[in-house]
Amino acid sequence: MLYRNKWGKIVKNVDLLQVPMHKFCLSQSLKQNIQILQMSQRELIEHIENEVDLNPILLKKTPSIPGSEYNFSKPASLYEDLTQQAKCILNIEEQEIADYLFRNLSKEGFLSGIEITEEILPVLKKVQKLEPPGICAKNLKDSLLIQLRRNNKANSLAYNIIMQYYDDLIQKKWKKIASHFQITTSKISEIIKTDLSKLSLRPAELYSHEKTFYPPPDIYIYKKEDTLQLKLNQSLFPLISINEKQYFCSDYLKKFYAKKAQTFIENLYKREHLLINIGKYLIKKEKGFFLFNTEIKALSVTDLAKFCNVHESTIHRCIKSKYILCFNSILPLKIFFKGQKVSETYLLTSLKKILKKENKNKPFSDLQLMSELKKTSINISRRTVTKYRQKLKIPTAKFRKEF
Repeated sequence: MLYRNKWGKIVKNVDLLQVPMHKFCLSQSLKQNIQILQMSQRELIEHIENEVDLNPILLKKTPSIPGSEYNFSKPASLYEDLTQQAKCILNIEEQEIADYLFRNLSKEGFLSGIEITEEILPVLKKVQKLEPPGICAKNLKDSLLIQLRRNNKANSLAYNIIMQYYDDLIQKKWKKIASHFQITTSKISEIIKTDLSKLSLRPAELYSHEKTFYPPPDIYIYKKEDTLQLKLNQSLFPLISINEKQYFCSDYLKKFYAKKAQTFIENLYKREHLLINIGKYLIKKEKGFFLFNTEIKALSVTDLAKFCNVHESTIHRCIKSKYILCFNSILPLKIFFKGQKVSETYLLTSLKKILKKENKNKPFSDLQLMSELKKTSINISRRTVTKYRQKLKIPTAKFRKEF
């Protein structure tokens, strides 16, 4: 059919033309294989549980592996810990007020965005005596004062400095503080070391589980008698097999569920086999790193795909959300390959480790932090380092320096 377009030309109506279409459809087995490859350990455990519930021919056994390397039981949260302590010192009405306060604590352990009324104030004073020290304060200054009072230093010079010259102390204006109290700057340094350095800047820091969370490793690579050994972490996975009783007792179950069960077990095996091959490739190419902790080489996904005899996309799926344990450190598999971005959580954890080990008298600048991260194969710009340092609420080197 011909028609006139908006420019006045006579053209064919392409909507009416018959164009052959080629559609690529994935089989259910291949879809499941792709899905299983991409899963993290926790996701796969949940998926196995669901599959066993849906397929009566699958049989699950809990593995009896003695001395599991990791304990992933969830520790008590700050809220749970404070609630338990409050029950020991408060009556029912006061516990309700305390619960309101606990639910409005920031990640640092400070109260945020609530008005302290006459009814709340007596309860607040009581809960500020709970552990950890400095909890339920209005801000950092208030928290430091609470901690000093608990240490019987309410009349100390350190207490007066924070009370009167907190902003100047944060900005390290030593001369101004020394002039007011008629002491030397070396005396201020002594007060900081003896009284203030022992105080907690973030009372709730120990309860910030998301900051210190390490996912369970998929692969262990360890040194044994000058050789590198490889092992998959199977300690969390249930053992899956065919339930023979169900298989032979019913033709209906055999017809509709047997093939699905077999395919599922095969896909689990393929995932394990590929992870083992990836581990072998890493031992072959990164021997210097695993034996002597040298710098990580940026490996090619293409070369790994050839080694494993699979497509590159399969490798990309497999290394996603997978981790390796070596040197008592858990590293993402992505870190060993070119062009793979590490997660923000891993980057923040690595940055915190470097800052924790730095020389407090000569702290790292952001440029030096960039160089330190590069040693762990994290290549980011100085601006990005600054962004993540600020995200951790860590001041610049100038304000981290101790005297």
